[in-house]
Amino acid sequence: MTKIKEHDIFITTTDTVLGIGGKVNDINKEKIYKIKKRDYTKPLIIVIGSLEQLKSLENINEEHLKYINKYWPGNVTLIINNQGYRMPNNKGLLNLILNEGPFYLTSCNISNQETIRTIQEAKKIFPNLIYFDFGPGSNKASQIIDTKTGKVIRD
Repeated sequence: MTKIKEHDIFITTTDTVLGIGGKVNDINKEKIYKIKKRDYTKPLIIVIGSLEQLKSLENINEEHLKYINKYWPGNVTLIINNQGYRMPNNKGLLNLILNEGPFYLTSCNISNQETIRTIQEAKKIFPNLIYFDFGPGSNKASQIIDTKTGKVIRD
């Protein structure tokens, strides 16, 4: 498997939509916003491969654990302390995250345009990135739930 360097940006298949991401650091965050032409007011989610990875980034309480145990791994992004997190249900991607992550990961597209559905299509638009193919996803964006309010932000 390709080793991901500190400032590499990559595209990967997931259990939901094709994603574009990089290791969690300020340089990669900036790169992703620029590549996607994304509005800086729209936060990026972080994908994690284990509860331990999440705990290294965030204080987790019993209320958070109720949601985590109910929805992960899976296609649900949980807002915990104003940051979106998701543990994908894709074995190959989970292994990558466990070995190299956590990562920022967002839909693979130019903002406000349709999400790119295939790696072949993505290579035409983003030719110089690293690619991981862990099999097809659902092509449906993750549901987003705020753990503080229980409110579904995106269904």
